[in-house]
Amino acid sequence: MFDREIFDEVRREFLAHLRYTKGHRVTTCYAYHSDLGLWADWLLDAGKDWQRARVADVEQWSAWQLRERRVSAHLINRRLSALSSFYRWALRHEIVDSDPVYLADKPKRPHRIHVDQDRMAAVVNKL
Repeated sequence: MFDREIFDEVRREFLAHLRYTKGHRVTTCYAYHSDLGLWADWLLDAGKDWQRARVADVEQWSAWQLRERRVSAHLINRRLSALSSFYRWALRHEIVDSDPVYLADKPKRPHRIHVDQDRMAAVVNKL
């Protein structure tokens, strides 16, 4: 079962590691704190345990953000990066048995195509 107190304590330790050992900025740590909180809230609502999360859980969380919250693929990938760092750290410290983010499919960002405006204008004028 999900124990929020344990999760919050582990999250604090992870963020301290980022800030004081790795030298991450305060703003980065704030974003990671928020991203991990969203993950925890979603897991609680779904009745899942963060220490036993699976690849399918991560993919469902990503899909939920896209579908229900209309979050961009770019932001979801940033959140997945934070989640991945958290689980890799927790795995190294033997807090979890696996990293559910590692094999999860990530949302694709739309490709932007460079358009030469002069050529586009020439094509439009020919019509």
